[in-house]
Amino acid sequence: MKNYFALEQKVKTTKLICLIMCYLCLLSSCKKDDVDQPSQPQNVSLTVDKNHITANGKDYVTFSVSVDGVKVSSGFTIKDEDGNVLSGNTFATNIPGSHSFTASYNGLTSQVIQVSADQIVLYLQSDRSSITANGYDSALLTATYDNEDISGAAEIYCVTAESEYKLDGNTFTSSESGTYSLYARYKDQTSDPVTIEAYKLNLQLSVDKQRVKTNESVTFSAILNENEDITDRIQLHVIREGAAEETLVTNNVFTPEIYGKYTVYATYDYTPSDTLNIEVFPANIVLSADRESIKASGEDSIIFMISADGTTFIPDAEIFVKGAVSDTKIDGLAFATVKDGTYQFYAKYQDVISNTVTVRFTPTTFYKQSCVMAFVASWCGYSPGFMRAFDQLRNEGYPNAQTVCIHRNNSDLYSSEIPTDATMDSLGLTGVPYGYVDMYMNVGYSASAIKNLCALMLSINVPSSGIAISSQLSDNQADIQIRIKVNQTDDYRVGALIVEDNINMAQKIYPNNDITQGYYDYTFVHYGVATFIMPGANIVTGKPLGVLTAGQETTLNFSIPITKKISTKRTVVPANCRVVAYTLKKYEGKYIINNSASCPINGSIGYKFYD
Repeated sequence: MKNYFALEQKVKTTKLICLIMCYLCLLSSCKKDDVDQPSQPQNVSLTVDKNHITANGKDYVTFSVSVDGVKVSSGFTIKDEDGNVLSGNTFATNIPGSHSFTASYNGLTSQVIQVSADQIVLYLQSDRSSITANGYDSALLTATYDNEDISGAAEIYCVTAESEYKLDGNTFTSSESGTYSLYARYKDQTSDPVTIEAYKLNLQLSVDKQRVKTNESVTFSAILNENEDITDRIQLHVIREGAAEETLVTNNVFTPEIYGKYTVYATYDYTPSDTLNIEVFPANIVLSADRESIKASGEDSIIFMISADGTTFIPDAEIFVKGAVSDTKIDGLAFATVKDGTYQFYAKYQDVISNTVTVRFTPTTFYKQSCVMAFVASWCGYSPGFMRAFDQLRNEGYPNAQTVCIHRNNSDLYSSEIPTDATMDSLGLTGVPYGYVDMYMNVGYSASAIKNLCALMLSINVPSSGIAISSQLSDNQADIQIRIKVNQTDDYRVGALIVEDNINMAQKIYPNNDITQGYYDYTFVHYGVATFIMPGANIVTGKPLGVLTAGQETTLNFSIPITKKISTKRTVVPANCRVVAYTLKKYEGKYIINNSASCPINGSIGYKFYD
C-alpha cells in the first residue's frame, strides 16, 4: 500500500514536469515569430505636383504619399481641412482660395500641404478707344473668361453720366459725343471698365437747286467740320417718297428719272449729314379721257387720266375746263354736266401744261313717267275699278306711270292734310271715281286705257325735266329733298305727295258695277293713298320754280311730321310711305305734268334717262 501511494506520487510529479516543459516550448515558439514580423512605421509624408491651380473645376493637382520615405499606392487616406476625404489622389475646384490637405496611414498623419486655387478673371477689351459719334461707326468689344472668348454669353453695359444700359450684342455705337465707360458681367463677376471716346463730326451738305424736272441733274457739295471740302469723297443716299428702298449714288451728282419728292443725305466715314428735300416734277404731262362723248345727264361723268414720263400721275395735278372768259378748275378727275356742248380740258402741274382733250356732252332725254291721279272714296262701289287698274299696272311692273288715289273728305281713308274737295272743285268734278293722266286728260278705270294715254302723253309732252329724290325718317319726321334738272329752258313748277301703301280698310264693292249688289270688303288692301302734301304746293298746279335754263338744277328741301293725326280712322305707318313728286310746265296754255318719280321713305333715287 505504501508502494502504491509512492508510485502515484511519482506519476503526478512526472505529469507536472511535462506540462511545464510544454509551456516553456510554447513561450519559446512565440518569441521566434516576433523576430520575423516588420517593424512599426515611423513617418508618413504627403507631397503634391504643384501648389497652384485655376479655380475652374477642371485644373487639378496630384498628391503622393510616402511611408518612411517609400511611396505607397494604397492604404492611405487624404483629407481636406474640413475632413472631407478625397476620392483618389487628385483635387480640382471652382472655389478660389487656399485649401489644406493631410494624409493618414496606419494611424499616422502627414504634415499639412497647401494648394492655392486662383480665381478666374473676367476681362473686357475694345478694339478701338474712340469712334465717330454718328450712330454707325462702332467699336468691337471682346470679353474673356478663363482665357476663353465669351463675348456672346457675357452681358456688356455702358455707363454714362445720366444712365446705365445693356448693349445689344458686343458692339458699341453712339450718335452723341462724349466719354463712355463699359464693363462686362459673367457668372457673378464684373470686369474692369474700358473707356471709349465718341467724337462728333459735322458734315454739311448743300445743293445747287431743289426743284428740277425729270432727267435734270442736281449737284451737291459737302463740307466737313466747317472747313474741309470732301465733296469728292461722299456718298449720296437718295430716298424717293413712296419707294421701298433708298438709292446709293457714289458721287455728288444726282439725275432723277422719276417725278416726285426726294430726301437726300450724304455720308462720310459713317457720318451722315442733315437731309435736303428735292422736288422733281415731270418734264411733260399727258391728259386723256375715258370717252370722247358722254350724255349731259349730270350723273354720268367723264373720267380723266394724267400720265407723266410714261407713268400714271395724280399728285397735285389740276384739270381745267376752258371757258369763253376764264378757265375753271374741276374737282378731282371726274366731270359731269347737264348742259350739252363741246368742252375742252387740259391739265396743269407747276408750270407744265398738258395737251388739250375735247369731249362732247350730248343732250339727254329724261325717262318719262306719267302721273295718274284717281279721285275715289271708300264708300263708292265704282272706285275699286281704278284701284284694280292701278294694281294691275303695279303687278305688271309697268314703268311709265306713277299712280295716286286721292280720297274724298268723307271717305274712311280721307286725310285732313289733303284738300280733296277743293281740288275737285277746281277741276269741276262733282263725283267719284274720276281719273286724270298728267292733269291733262281724263281716263277710264282700265289698265289698257291708262297705258294708251301714257303713250299719247309721251308723244305730245316730251319730258324736259328729271326728278331725283332722297328722304330720311328721323324722330317720325320725314326730311325730303327733291332735285330737279332741266334740259330745256322754260317756266317750271313742282308738286309732291306722300302716299301710303298696304292699308287694310273696308271698301264698298259693286260686283259687275251693279249697285243693287253692293257690299263692303273688309279685307280690301289700298295702295298709293294720298296722305300728305308738300308745304306750299297745290295738287293741280304745284309750287312755282320760275324759269329754269337748260342745264340748270334746282333743289327743294322740306319736312313733314309723318305720324301726325290725319283722321279719326287712320294711323299712318311710316314704313309703308313713299314720296311721289312731279314737275309741271305749260302746254296749250295750262300747267300739265311733265314728269314724275317715286321714292320710298328712308330711300333715294337718281335721275332716270332713256338709254
